[in-house]
Amino acid sequence: MKPLRFLISGFWLSLAALIIVIGLMFSAARLLLPEAGQYRAEVAAWVGEVLGQPVEIGALGASWHGLGPSVELRNLTVLDAAGRQTVLQCASARIDINILASLREQQFEPGLLTVRGLHLTMLRRADGSIGVAGLGDANQVGMDESGERQLERWLLRQERLAVEDSSMQWRDAAAEGKTVEFTAVNLQLRNLGDRHRLDGTVDLPESLGKRLQVAVDVRGDLFALESWQGQAYGSGVAVRLGDWWGKQPRFGVVAVDGSVDYRAWSEWHNGVQQVEGDV
Repeated sequence: MKPLRFLISGFWLSLAALIIVIGLMFSAARLLLPEAGQYRAEVAAWVGEVLGQPVEIGALGASWHGLGPSVELRNLTVLDAAGRQTVLQCASARIDINILASLREQQFEPGLLTVRGLHLTMLRRADGSIGVAGLGDANQVGMDESGERQLERWLLRQERLAVEDSSMQWRDAAAEGKTVEFTAVNLQLRNLGDRHRLDGTVDLPESLGKRLQVAVDVRGDLFALESWQGQAYGSGVAVRLGDWWGKQPRFGVVAVDGSVDYRAWSEWHNGVQQVEGDV
């Protein structure tokens, strides 16, 4: 019985020590939070290392979010590797510090990255592939193809990314460059190697409906639909099929005027294999 008592005692001592260390870190972090703005250059270098790209920060702050400290970034600009071209820009961002991972690695480790006030232009190219065209109005996107790829790679490097209160333009090169504006964009992206999980909702312009929801869990290149292996779900509220579907038949179906609510589930194996749903 003695070895068991020693094991139990050792466990409780270790747990108590861990709680004390975490408590000390919390106390130190709370004391240092008001001084965070004085270290903008150092924090910018750390954020650049975390995001894998050089960054510019308009203003810096800190807060306590949930169970740990967070770094608040305002007017964040992510640049390309050369530090010349803007890859991403948002009104504000927050990087939560992962306390347990920081203890384990003995250095600050980031948790969830949340960006707000982001405006992106997504596009479907003529070959059917999906890409991120850049920032701003779809007709005035200044990002070249290498910049597009850099932004896509940056998005896939983020382990956990949340987009809140943002907007997005969709440009469809396969449909004569048709552009649609989405508002109230809220997305959650998690990348685990070649596995990608995306959940989100967007509000539609009145002419196209009310709202869309999407949930994707796939392996492969997130921006190459033909490589997907997994499942995807989508739903819509009061979606006007005629405006979305176009005049040409798709999958043997011709859309008529009117609006519908729908839910659809799909299986993907190097492209879509099966679709089920209800309207």
